[in-house]
Amino acid sequence: MRFETAPGEQLQIDFGERKVLIAGLAEKLYFFVATLGYSRRPHMRVFRHERQTAWLEGLESTFPAPRTTPKSGHQWTPENRPPRVTS
Repeated sequence: MRFETAPGEQLQIDFGERKVLIAGLAEKLYFFVATLGYSRRPHMRVFRHERQTAWLEGLESTFPAPRTTPKSGHQWTPENRPPRVTS
């Protein structure tokens, strides 16, 4: 779902999955995607799992400098689906 927001107010995050061929073998990969609400600028990382460590690494890589996080008190919006984070 698309939201219209002012700059720095929202980050939408989600995982997607896809089977791909790697060296002739089918592998399921998980794509972490973080999209800024105003600019629609995406950030993507690929993982072999969707565990908590992948969520944390994905978020950490989204913000390489402290000044780039959404404004305090604003939204980080994961997709509305059942929790899939496991430790």
